[in-house]
Order: sequence, then C-alpha cells, then structure tokens
Amino acid sequence: MDNWDHSVFQEKLGDKTDYGIMMGRAHAGKSTLAKYMVESLDCTLVDMKAIRDEVKKSMGTEEEPFEGDVPIAKSEEAICKFIAKAKGKLVFDGIIHADGV
Repeated sequence: MDNWDHSVFQEKLGDKTDYGIMMGRAHAGKSTLAKYMVESLDCTLVDMKAIRDEVKKSMGTEEEPFEGDVPIAKSEEAICKFIAKAKGKLVFDGIIHADGV
C-alpha cells in the first residue's frame, strides 16, 4: 500500500472498531502512525509511556523523584481513569510490562 485510503479503512474497520494498538519493533513508525490516526480519524491517543511517566512523577517529589519501576497496578489504574474520560475511538501507543514501557 503506497498511500492511505480512507474509504478502504472505513469499509473494513471504520465503524467496527473502538480502539487500535500500535505494536512493533523500535523505530518502526508506531508513534507516527498513532499520531496520524489521532489527527486524521479523530481518535484519542492513549500514550502509555506518557501515562507511566506521570504516575512515576506523582510517586515522588521534586526534591526526591521516584527512581524505581512503576507498579503495573498503578499504571493500569491511571490508564483506566484516562480511558474513562476519553471520547471516541482510542489508539494505544505502547504497552505496559514488568520493566515499565
């Protein structure tokens, strides 16, 4: 596929999906595609790394930043809160795992 065809996307997945997940190897263009979907298809970006970083920041102070791994349960809680407030279709960029994002 040389260029994006909105009509094919709408026909195959448009109104049938509520979310998408960007997965792949490093520097493959996942975040670029996710941002494109947000801009072009009016989706909401769920940036897993940004959410994890916010949780990590909230676990420490400016004088003593938190230095350990963010517990998955805390990340999941923050993600669920974000999703509950989000409108429209969701695009997840990244994934939470035991070593962070």
